[in-house]
Amino acid sequence: SSIALYINGVQQYSSNVPAGPFVVNQIPGITGAGQATIVTRDALGRSIATTVPLYVDTRLLARGLSSYSVEAGFVRRQFSVRSFDYDHAPAFSASGRYGLDDALTLEG
Repeated sequence: SSIALYINGVQQYSSNVPAGPFVVNQIPGITGAGQATIVTRDALGRSIATTVPLYVDTRLLARGLSSYSVEAGFVRRQFSVRSFDYDHAPAFSASGRYGLDDALTLEG
């Protein structure tokens, strides 16, 4: 058996798969709205095409996942005018993100 994955009509992936249920883990990086079509072909050459709408937003986190970022440094003054001109007071920044569910990520 084999499968082929098409995103917006362009083939993005194809592979042989074992008989029975299977999982595709190597989906290419896609973003935005579109249409995915999976064509499965059995050992006798019969094929079935399944088309589904999709929307992928890489900014969303799956339910329960979190990410954070912490930065520290000094503000650069007169950027592109003078080299090595930094403020004496340190600057800090932090942010955190949490996937409340698969369709909603909180950020602050």
